[in-house]
Amino acid sequence: MHMIGIDQGATGTTIVAVNKNLDILSLWQRNHDQHRPAPGLLEHDAEEILQAVVDGLGRVLRELGSDAKRVVSAGLANQGETVCAWDTATGKAIGNAIVWSDSRGTEEIESLSDEQTERLRSITGLQADSYFSAAKIKWMMSHMPEVSQAMNDGKLGIGTLDTWLIWKLSHGKSYVTDASTASRTMLYDINNGAWSEEARSIMGLPNLPLAAVGSSCGPMATLSHPDWPVKSAELYASLVDQPAALFASGCWRPGEAKATYGTGCFLLIASGRCIPPKRRGLTASVAWDLGDGPAYMMDGAVYAAGSIIEWFERDCGWIRNAREIDDMLRASRQSDALVFVPTFDGLSAPRWDRNVRGFLSGITLSTGPAEIIRAALDGIAHQVADLVDCMRQTFSLNELRVDGGLTECEYLMQRQADLLGVPVRVCANPEMTALGAAAMAGLGAGLWTADELAEKLRNLPSRLYHPKIEKQTREVERRRWQRAVGLAVEASKLSR
Repeated sequence: MHMIGIDQGATGTTIVAVNKNLDILSLWQRNHDQHRPAPGLLEHDAEEILQAVVDGLGRVLRELGSDAKRVVSAGLANQGETVCAWDTATGKAIGNAIVWSDSRGTEEIESLSDEQTERLRSITGLQADSYFSAAKIKWMMSHMPEVSQAMNDGKLGIGTLDTWLIWKLSHGKSYVTDASTASRTMLYDINNGAWSEEARSIMGLPNLPLAAVGSSCGPMATLSHPDWPVKSAELYASLVDQPAALFASGCWRPGEAKATYGTGCFLLIASGRCIPPKRRGLTASVAWDLGDGPAYMMDGAVYAAGSIIEWFERDCGWIRNAREIDDMLRASRQSDALVFVPTFDGLSAPRWDRNVRGFLSGITLSTGPAEIIRAALDGIAHQVADLVDCMRQTFSLNELRVDGGLTECEYLMQRQADLLGVPVRVCANPEMTALGAAAMAGLGAGLWTADELAEKLRNLPSRLYHPKIEKQTREVERRRWQRAVGLAVEASKLSR
């Protein structure tokens, strides 16, 4: 028996076919265009993303050959907060999708009263911020006439990318999302497990045609396309990409945590059946619902991680790819005076300040690309440590599991272990999000019990980084970092 896992992420789409032992049988990847109409804004072409999923599924199924008929289920992991709109009469997307890191909707959030933002936090578990879908949807309704017109005409489809993809590939039969994705919109009541009329009213979206919310695991939709070598694929799992990686890491028990180092860096810690308590700057949401009720998580994000490395590659021309970084750093010298706060798109948890921009201090005539790259990696690791410090108010962290492209950088992984003071376990499988979607799809199709699958996932191959610096050294470095962040916040005020 085989499963398909679809990871539709911010950079591109990855599709895998796996067997019951979770071995990858086929792998397909394609990046999509990043449209940046202005600083702080980022869009994706929803039609391009749909075509990538269609092409990738077709390619993977063809590579399986006669084994394609053994595919029993498919799972979809989506970008989470990214939203798009479409005309349900024509089936065409209206404009581009607005990506999770896009700052549109900031004015809508700033117009809310303190009482309203606190109510949103109590209802949804989320910090009122343009990071989440509701702010972007509100912006679209106010600034995109085609969207508001489709709403008035009763033919508006709008929501997260999972809803778009499932609606298109089910030929309009399934207008759905799951509890994990719904809980990232800032319109979903995580206490009652339903769309919140109060949250919709606060955001000025009382009549929005929202998708039906189901569990993350179990029969969801039948997907088909004429270009595929099989008649259809049964969708048995759908959830946000980061919880999918948490699931694949086997972090199901309260206090178990993972971080994914992708375009951004996302730290999630499982809290089981209990909604985690409010903590400064962190959010609470649904990790998944396997059909027996929601499992919750606490999470925080670093907006820029892999995107910084892409900047070094694409715009600076300092490296050709991330694999060159370790060799470059080994040939350079350490500079304790150089500090880089790499906040190109603002600060998220725990500070939530969209106006802060990148801040570099301590440059000398001997500072070169290697020193700046090293300082940027330090900045990423420090921001993850900031999130962990907040989470430690609730949970004890004994180990951090990590995945994503940047985990190939040995320097970054060792620095992360040093700054956290706990071991960092790097998953050997680089496609944990797609694997999580596939594994959950297999669970939904009844290939394993939950206990059997959890055991398989927790024993996947990995490598371990242990802390190498003393506690006193770590505390000195952390204090220096906090001072640098304070300076970055102050410096950002100069341009306002």
